[in-house]
Amino acid sequence: MILNFTISSQKAKKVFEYIGLTLWLLIIPIKLNRYFNLKIFELLDNNLPSFLGAAGLFLILFSTRGKLSNLTVVHSALLAISVSVIVEAIQLIPRPGILAYVYYTFDYLDILFSIIGVAFSYLVIVLLHSINILKN
Repeated sequence: MILNFTISSQKAKKVFEYIGLTLWLLIIPIKLNRYFNLKIFELLDNNLPSFLGAAGLFLILFSTRGKLSNLTVVHSALLAISVSVIVEAIQLIPRPGILAYVYYTFDYLDILFSIIGVAFSYLVIVLLHSINILKN
């Protein structure tokens, strides 16, 4: 059963916004780990940024104000997955000038981890909603 709802609690939206931003900021140490060639996150190094980025994007989309504030949890999840797939597909486009020297990799596992990240965040939101934490 897919639960589809919106949240009206500004406090809950603020919490999701901070969690999403934190997930995005957690990508920085992973990218630095790649740059300095450390073996700290070797197993998850390739796909963890996709997981964290998509999960963070979903939480930020779900907690936004303005035009996107009327999106339900399912619409926010679908939008986050779509953006993640588009960002991954953009890496297939040839880049002009100095960007041609930047090494990008397209990986189907990144798309899978993006979907898993959004699904994990969705399950957390549904769990919090079901135990009445997200109510006003």
